[in-house]
Amino acid sequence: MYDPTDVIVLGNDIWFTEHGSGLFAKYDSESGSLERFHTSENKFHTSTLPLWLRAAGDGFWFNEHGGNRVGFFDAKNERLTEYLIPSVPDGGIVVYPLNIYADPENNRAWFSEWNADKIALVDGSAQAPFDMQLDSQGER
Repeated sequence: MYDPTDVIVLGNDIWFTEHGSGLFAKYDSESGSLERFHTSENKFHTSTLPLWLRAAGDGFWFNEHGGNRVGFFDAKNERLTEYLIPSVPDGGIVVYPLNIYADPENNRAWFSEWNADKIALVDGSAQAPFDMQLDSQGER
């Protein structure tokens, strides 16, 4: 249940979403290796459904169709930042960010909120007041 929906190329790496599994993946065209990356669990305990990829600098923006988030993945440093969408649609709990545009001049992304009848902007240059790193055993 991988359901790839989009693909981009950054250098020698081919990145693609695995919509059904809630993952995105990198295929290294030189070594032939494949590496998968998880999105965060959502509060609905369903797949986050990453959908479209939009290249931006050393990484890419993507929408989490079922996760109520828009994410930026810094491919150079392998760092994922996910932005929760605060909108709540009438009669529903999931916004369904459906399409996304990466601003080529700034670290920002525009996206549609299908279930809330809105468009929105995420400014990736705004820094969180903390940083979290995982050690080599995957613990915080």
